[in-house]
Amino acid sequence: MERMNDSGKERGGRRASEDMRFSEEVGSRHVFAAMWALLLGATLLVAAPWAGYHAVVFGCVGLLMWQCPPVEAVPRLWWWLAVVFVVAGSAAFLPAGWFGMPAWRQRLAELGVETGSLVVIQVRQAAEAYAWFAITVVGALWLVGQRPSPQQVRRWALAFSVGVAGYAILARLLQHTAQSGGAELFGFFPNRNHTATYLAMGAICGLGNVLQALRDKRFLALAVALVAAGVCLWAVAGWSMSRGGVVLVAIGGLAWLPMLGPRYLGKHGLWALGLIALAATGLFCITDSGVKERFAKTVEQAGVAMHAADSLPAEQKKPVLEAAHELDLRIPIALDTLDLIRDFKWTGIGAGQFYDIFPQYRNLSAVVNDSDSYHPESDWLWMAAEAGVPATLALAALVMAAFWQARRAILGGRDRALRSACLVAAMLVPIHGLFDVPGHRLPLAWSAVFLFTLALHGPAHNPSYGASHTLLPVAPRVWPFRLAALSLLVLAAWLALAQWGAVPQPAQVVASTAVQQATDLCLEDLALQQAALAEHRSYQPAPAEDRLEKALGILAQAVPVAPLGRDLLRYQGFLALHFDDKFALADHSFALELALDPTWVECPLRQAEAWAPHDPQRCAALWREALQRAARFDRLPGSAHRSSEQTLQRIQQLAKGKPELEAVVPRAQ
Repeated sequence: MERMNDSGKERGGRRASEDMRFSEEVGSRHVFAAMWALLLGATLLVAAPWAGYHAVVFGCVGLLMWQCPPVEAVPRLWWWLAVVFVVAGSAAFLPAGWFGMPAWRQRLAELGVETGSLVVIQVRQAAEAYAWFAITVVGALWLVGQRPSPQQVRRWALAFSVGVAGYAILARLLQHTAQSGGAELFGFFPNRNHTATYLAMGAICGLGNVLQALRDKRFLALAVALVAAGVCLWAVAGWSMSRGGVVLVAIGGLAWLPMLGPRYLGKHGLWALGLIALAATGLFCITDSGVKERFAKTVEQAGVAMHAADSLPAEQKKPVLEAAHELDLRIPIALDTLDLIRDFKWTGIGAGQFYDIFPQYRNLSAVVNDSDSYHPESDWLWMAAEAGVPATLALAALVMAAFWQARRAILGGRDRALRSACLVAAMLVPIHGLFDVPGHRLPLAWSAVFLFTLALHGPAHNPSYGASHTLLPVAPRVWPFRLAALSLLVLAAWLALAQWGAVPQPAQVVASTAVQQATDLCLEDLALQQAALAEHRSYQPAPAEDRLEKALGILAQAVPVAPLGRDLLRYQGFLALHFDDKFALADHSFALELALDPTWVECPLRQAEAWAPHDPQRCAALWREALQRAARFDRLPGSAHRSSEQTLQRIQQLAKGKPELEAVVPRAQ
């Protein structure tokens, strides 16, 4: 009788354990459904207003995190590396005196820029961007702690590929694909390479769905997966002009197949993948597409740069070097970024500060003088520049450790075709991050984590699924994620009020919002002037109603928050010239802009044009500055634009017919 009671207790304990696992998988099922919908919506609306967009994304993730805490404990090593990344990434908030001060910062301080006492100059902006980094990592650890069943892995991996295919079709229907050489509009990401990353992820995941459905003999799923993978591959090769998408699909395929091997694939699998590869390669070769033309141009430029430079005389080398720079401007940008990192290797310049600080280090990359560098064309260089080398190494170690453990779990478990494809698709984001910045797009980063989670996990009671040696056999702590969820909900509420209410704007959008508001007021003032002119009356508004005064007030409030904002200072100087008593403000604003962008030739030319009706001597000084910058630009390796000659022609054109300006036109350098 006693033995029967023990058996009953054992059966009851097993049943309770199974009930607990079932409830955990139901919770994770809801998480994966909600995250799939959220990530797809986030990719479609990625260009939405910044504050409102992040309010919705963070609010949804916060609710999910509160309702569905992790059910699996991730390895402690991952947590320690995440903590090191977050702690080391905050080093930019340490006193600047501990690390030394570069000369350019001292010059800015002498000109009156509020550089502060910390390493980072724009503290509020950096704190917000740093919080974004931490949120991305915490959100990733939370999602990895969810547990999908084998059925959920199949369902949501297929749903991911279908979603990417739907993204491509919707983009094609709503947008016109530009012709080769024109502006690229395909996709909803502002950067065409980010769309290419997303399409490549969908294509590789789709191929895994195809092979897994073939092995499972699920023919409806096989048909859906074939269509989704085909659409993604066609979009990469035919609709997008990004070369990165084609390269990523090739890299993904080469990384995925060795994880399977011919023995696992079998005869039918080899035939299926061979036919897909043959069809994709053939269509790419016979179809005229913008990306194919770009590849041909790249090969041609590479040939010129590699084979002609050494044999050409000195006077003919500049066009060859220019072709080499056009081949990929990433190289000079990366080299200049390394100079920046050398000055801030331990701390970084602060999250979100690259655009404002990088002009101080533009040397080799100044060969292209008609565009700004918003990032260093690499996620990893960007992270090293803004968060410091220690934080970047910790993040890289976290990524490598996670992918290595996931690979071990996949090779030792079931459903290798699908799970390995999900893992490789997730790997495309950090791989592409070597040469672009997809990892700084929240929907792409979390989409990679979504696929990684599908690849990593299986039911804890099924060791053959390949999860037993990856997960910790302990219950995860819930309270850190509850706290993170509350923080996300509070942050989402603030961002929502900033977008649709009356609370202060996030510092990251203060400068752009102020410039937009000032521009709108300036246009209103211009309309009132034109109306007064049409009615043959004078236009002299009272100071309290003067829209230009209001615009200057808005810009003045924004400058302390974004003291390195070049657009703010440029527009402030332009508006100040409309008032006889504000020339000193214009002088100061323009001087700061020149110091913040010391290589751009257009900067002094624009300022000279603004000063021309008011002060020919200031105009002449700015013309000389422009010619000096142009001369330095012409001396750079790879520059063949004859900038000095073109700059002098522009100056002469502006001064033509104006004796007071013609008298001060500088001579050619």
